Amino acid sequence: MREPTDAYKAIQLKSREIRRSEGFAAAIRFVESTIKQAADRETRQLLFADLSHYQAAAGQFAKAEKTIRRAIAEQPDDPSCWKRLAQHYLSHAAAPAKAEKAIETALEKAESRGSMIRDVLATRIEIALERQDYRAVEDSLKRMLSAPYGPDEEYIHLDDHFLNRIPPGKVDEALLEQYRAAFPLLPGTGEAGGGEAG
Repeated sequence: MREPTDAYKAIQLKSREIRRSEGFAAAIRFVESTIKQAADRETRQLLFADLSHYQAAAGQFAKAEKTIRRAIAEQPDDPSCWKRLAQHYLSHAAAPAKAEKAIETALEKAESRGSMIRDVLATRIEIALERQDYRAVEDSLKRMLSAPYGPDEEYIHLDDHFLNRIPPGKVDEALLEQYRAAFPLLPGTGEAGGGEAG
């Protein structure tokens, strides 16, 4: 996706103000009405993301999934939509098998675009850990080390807390050390530095 426009940022700020002052129901109504007026596809996608977040936070999980699927229907080749669906299944639907299927679709779309590959792989690892599928964790780490950066992709890393969920002996320790060397954490911050994988 492109950098959010000033118009979207203003909408997002307004929706957050409404959520704080009037609650999730009011914020949901505001975003829904704004989506109907938005003509730009990228803005609509960002608004769909906001809407599904508010719906899930309000416990409206079925509606949140429906919103994500609306986003997919509009842009079926956008990996971010499929990644959002995978995260929804993992976090709100207790359906890791469905999450796995969605994230594999997201990865296919990301690799086709040459964008968001590391971002999708990070979510793939999270899902694999939940499923205790350590072969998929190892495969994802290997692919993350060699994946190219897309033009709109930020630096992606997994912090030690995340990596420490991997039981000893389940993933090649040399691979984990290679990952930590390629994506070092800044001392005392828990955030990754700017080195690239080789």
